[in-house]
Amino acid sequence: MSRIEQEINRPVIKEKRPIECLMCDETNQLMFSGGADKEIKVWDTTTWEPVRRFKGHQGGIFKLTKLGRNAFLSCSGDQTIKRWDLHKGVCMETWNEHNNRVTSVLYDREKFAHSFVSCSADGKIKIWDIRTPKSVATLSDHELDVTDVTYINGYCNVASGSLDKTIKIWDLNMRAIMNTFDMGSQVHSMTYSAKNDKIIVGADQLKLIHIDNNFEIETCEDKNGHTGSIRSLLIDNELEVLYTGSSDNLIKVWHLKKNKYINN
Repeated sequence: MSRIEQEINRPVIKEKRPIECLMCDETNQLMFSGGADKEIKVWDTTTWEPVRRFKGHQGGIFKLTKLGRNAFLSCSGDQTIKRWDLHKGVCMETWNEHNNRVTSVLYDREKFAHSFVSCSADGKIKIWDIRTPKSVATLSDHELDVTDVTYINGYCNVASGSLDKTIKIWDLNMRAIMNTFDMGSQVHSMTYSAKNDKIIVGADQLKLIHIDNNFEIETCEDKNGHTGSIRSLLIDNELEVLYTGSSDNLIKVWHLKKNKYINN
């Protein structure tokens, strides 16, 4: 059986409370999930059994992002961002400048070696230097909660999504907005597929912004998809599949090329 066939036949994970975020380790053998239970769980992707838990946040966990091979960042409804030692399971640092729940945190070593980006229900996007306790810049233009941020094609370009039903493209160097898109529904999560040059959007349904096709917006409709809003997204570029976590408490798998739900 091929890897893609094995992937299609993987069972979904069923949790008791909504799943807000997903992350895989460098080997793709471990998947991390965070949500309303305030814990970060680590799953063995061959058995889908939990193998470790990280505890320390006092609110629900909204986003996880890798920080090299030995650490990762998490953000929470407790208004903090935390840096964790992946192997020791301990919190190494906490940032707490936002005035409401921190909904997303973003890091990419290839783009910014020492910087990361966060967004919050306070309507602000902050840029941080990981070596210092304070943010270095604040961006604000959304009218409601900023729910997610993702890097897109361009060295300093970031997309932000919001409950105001828009996605904005920012030039981080200029601290300026380049584009604004009306998505028609509240945006809960986003990720960027460099291979397909698409912004993948989790809203009431899965949506795509085709950057290579004049920013055309496509809705992926599937009767076997989620029954709740899509809160978390994770791409496996090698297998060309997309994991989605939802307010219906399920993790499901989609085929990126066909834009269809494939875990039956």
